[in-house]
Amino acid sequence: MADDFVYLTPKQSWFLKGLAIFCILSHNFFHLFPPITFQNEMAFEAQNFARFLQDFSWKNVLNCFFSFFGFYGVYIFIFLSGYGLTKSFVAKKQNPLFLSDDIVLKYIFCFCCPWGFTCAFLRKGAGADCFMF
Repeated sequence: MADDFVYLTPKQSWFLKGLAIFCILSHNFFHLFPPITFQNEMAFEAQNFARFLQDFSWKNVLNCFFSFFGFYGVYIFIFLSGYGLTKSFVAKKQNPLFLSDDIVLKYIFCFCCPWGFTCAFLRKGAGADCFMF
């Protein structure tokens, strides 16, 4: 039964991730130019969709489309990343909760370095405030 499914190849996944990144970049870029269409990111607002329909014209089709729908690229990217991680863990028969030392070091580097940079250089003497969220 499992053989009846068609899975994404890594190449297809990379392509779709690239499209998702393009949607995110376009979404942020087209918010700089009028007409600025408000999106329904966290909650549905009927007036935002009505404004999208009002602003939508062939002259502004790219602007309206990416301004309104471009944020879905974030969700597509996260889904594809999780899909790829799951496929790799299943193929290696590895426990997904197990993190190797190199992965832990990468996370420490990616999250602690920007935090340290912010505290040290941008906040200049904020001291204990760096530990507050």
